[in-house]
Amino acid sequence: MKKLVILKFDGNFESGFQVNLEIANEGQRAYRTTTAKLPENINIPQLLNNWHEIYCSRYSQFRVKSGGSRRVNLESLNQECTRESINLLACFNQWLNASSFQEVINYLQELNSKDEIRIIITTSCHELRQLPWHLWDVLINFTLLEVALSSPNAEQGERALREKIRILIILGDSSNINIEADKKLLHNFCGDDAEIVLLQQPSREELNNYLQDNLGWDILFFSGHSQTQEMQGRIYLNHHESLTMGELRDALQVAIQRRLQIAFFNSCDGLGIAYELEQLHIPQVIVMREPVPDIVAQEFLKYFLQEFTGGKSLYISVKNARLELQQLESEFPCASWLPVIVQNQTETPPTWQSLGIISFCPYQGLSAFKEENAEYFFGRNKATASLVTAVNSKPLVAVIGASGSGKSSLVFAGLIPQLRGDTVNNWLILSFRPGKNPFAALAVALVSALNLPENERRLAELELDVSLQRDRTVLGNFIANLTSQYGDGGDAMYRVSTLSLRILLVADQFEEIYTLCTDGEERRVFLDGLLYAVDNAPFFRFLITLRADFLSRALDDYEPFGRALQQYQLEPVVRMNREELQEAITLPAKQLGFEFEEGLCNTIIDDIEDGDGVCRCWNLP
Repeated sequence: MKKLVILKFDGNFESGFQVNLEIANEGQRAYRTTTAKLPENINIPQLLNNWHEIYCSRYSQFRVKSGGSRRVNLESLNQECTRESINLLACFNQWLNASSFQEVINYLQELNSKDEIRIIITTSCHELRQLPWHLWDVLINFTLLEVALSSPNAEQGERALREKIRILIILGDSSNINIEADKKLLHNFCGDDAEIVLLQQPSREELNNYLQDNLGWDILFFSGHSQTQEMQGRIYLNHHESLTMGELRDALQVAIQRRLQIAFFNSCDGLGIAYELEQLHIPQVIVMREPVPDIVAQEFLKYFLQEFTGGKSLYISVKNARLELQQLESEFPCASWLPVIVQNQTETPPTWQSLGIISFCPYQGLSAFKEENAEYFFGRNKATASLVTAVNSKPLVAVIGASGSGKSSLVFAGLIPQLRGDTVNNWLILSFRPGKNPFAALAVALVSALNLPENERRLAELELDVSLQRDRTVLGNFIANLTSQYGDGGDAMYRVSTLSLRILLVADQFEEIYTLCTDGEERRVFLDGLLYAVDNAPFFRFLITLRADFLSRALDDYEPFGRALQQYQLEPVVRMNREELQEAITLPAKQLGFEFEEGLCNTIIDDIEDGDGVCRCWNLP
């Protein structure tokens, strides 16, 4: 589950801040809100200024190359810069640990570290925007979390669709820097999927004309010299011309209206640029907070493009690219502090796939959701939570529902991803469909856990198939061996290379036991083996999905199995309510950066419900 956390700061360091916290599942209304206060702290702006002065002394030009002739001085400045950054960071974290802010910290600590989390810092305080929020102690252990900045006054725009991603690259004044590397990286990573237009040291008139192109742009990329002066951003187009964002306002406004999604300024001191673009309600801006060395700018761009075009979200792409910069910090202190996202908080960040017209459809139609589709599976939160509880508390779980009700989707895209993220138990998950030869199907599933070479695997499957038919205890013994450590006694065929404290065996479409397996005696022997494992195998859970119209047969066909189903109760898959249908319809599109037109979702739900408000379909996605 993706989370959105918004922290709104109102105030200043002289008088303190009033803080509002909102936590929501991505694309939904906030489910948790609170208010808190942070006390005044005049030390932080002073420490920030001290660090800033030392940092700028270290990087005395904009996006400069390192100079070997200044090695001794650089080493001294590196040490001083590192020392000042440590002082600033210590004071920053101590301030955020104030007792009046503790409730916010408690709620943040309750977030699941396995979730992808976007934190947006909303403030108009310039000093607050300059701080290294990604190094806040409370956030350090969240591996899928990234922080962005946002203006308090954000508005959402319309989304245009284009046949192909369009990227406008502006290579500005390149005095003493190497921006050709940026151009090569963009062509290498984006050239196959995007239409790229390159402007090299353009004139002001030329840039204005291209920004207002009738087709519009998805990404605007600038590489060259830039700076911020009193919150006003300036870019240097060529040796003779420079422009503030204010002077480009009209052209930028047109580009944003035509749904420019990302502006990326791989240049120095970009917070002023981002601030001015925010006033135009641009969806996302990526900038460097301070002067940036050539190698740092190039390495960040390389890793960002690698992640983003490879399918990672915008936030995780920035985070992972930032982490790569830590390797450079012995030579370039605080390099990982530089990149920052400035986010319109009303917008959903796009993925590479959602720019232009998507070729991937997140809706599965009549097909079941699989584990790899889990990020697009919505509307079944309550059912998933109930199933997780059942699997953790009962050795036999029967998921019952009508044909097409979403039983398999619930198990594979709902339950199993939750178990994968279990921080208490380590789950080994195996699955099969009985088919007409249930013993053979089961043997294939079990042997897959052994990680055998191909030439050994098939023989092991055949041997296990025969053993399962002859002895009802074989399955239970096999499971017991899987839960023990590798090499700890027993037949080598039954060993695994990893320790798993919990084993889940899923038998999907279990009605095939009755529709495809026509031998009643074979069916009873098969069920006996399963029941023996349920009763005797340690740390074992057996789950079936079964069509509701076969429930009476499952209860009556073989008495021991029927009694087991009654003993452990059933997990019914019921119809989605209106709120769940809304999630299932809108949130997969939201994942790809798209919004439904107002009223369209309700029209779809009205169309699939009968007059009594009962959904005529079962599993909409």
